[in-house]
Amino acid sequence: MRVDQGWGSAQLSAAIGDRGVYSSPYAGGTGYSKDEMGWAIQAGVKINLPMLAAGDALFLQAGYADGALEYLGWGTAGYGRLPAYNVANYGVNAFGNIKSNTGYNIVAALRHYWTPTIRSDIYGSYSALQTNDAILINGVARDFDPKELLVAANLVWSPVSGLDLGVEVLYSRTEYGVRVPDAKAFADNGRTIKSDDASTGRLRIQRDF
Repeated sequence: MRVDQGWGSAQLSAAIGDRGVYSSPYAGGTGYSKDEMGWAIQAGVKINLPMLAAGDALFLQAGYADGALEYLGWGTAGYGRLPAYNVANYGVNAFGNIKSNTGYNIVAALRHYWTPTIRSDIYGSYSALQTNDAILINGVARDFDPKELLVAANLVWSPVSGLDLGVEVLYSRTEYGVRVPDAKAFADNGRTIKSDDASTGRLRIQRDF
C-alpha cells in the first residue's frame, strides 16, 4: 500500500508464506518435518526537502521479520576475520524443537543535489537478528545473533538523462553475540573475536534505458 502527496510518499508492505522446515536427528530422538508460517512487514516514508534544493529528500524505512529473514536482506553473516554462517529462517535447539529466527532493520538516507546534475546520497542501516541456530563454540552450542551496521556516501554526476558516473565509499561492521574463532589467526594463536570491520570504495558507471 502506498500514498503519494506533495510532501512525499509513504508505503506499507507485508509478506506471509507457508514453509517446510526439517529438524535434523538429535541424540536420543529422530528428525521430523513440519509446516511453519513465516512473515515480514516493512514501512517506509520519503519526505521531500525542496527548501534545500530541488530533488532533495529524506528516506526512512524499518522492517521486521519472523521466519522470513530474506526480506531483511540476510543470507549469510560474517566476512574477513569473522567466520561466515548461513542465516536460516528457522533454528533447531538441542532437543530437536524448531523455532523461528527473528530480526529487524532500520534504514535512513538523505539525497542532496549540489547542482541539477550532481548529487550525493548519505545513508546508513542497522540490522539485528535473534537466532536459534546454535553453533559450537569451544564445544558449547551458542546462538550467534549477528548484527550489522552500514554507513555509506556517494557523489554522482549525471551529464545526460539516464547516465550516472560517480564514486562511493562504504563502511560496514558485523558483530556476533558470542566470541568465535578468528578465521585468519585462530590456527596460529587461538585468537577469538566478536566483530569485524570493512571499508569499500567503488567506481560507478550506470546507464539506464
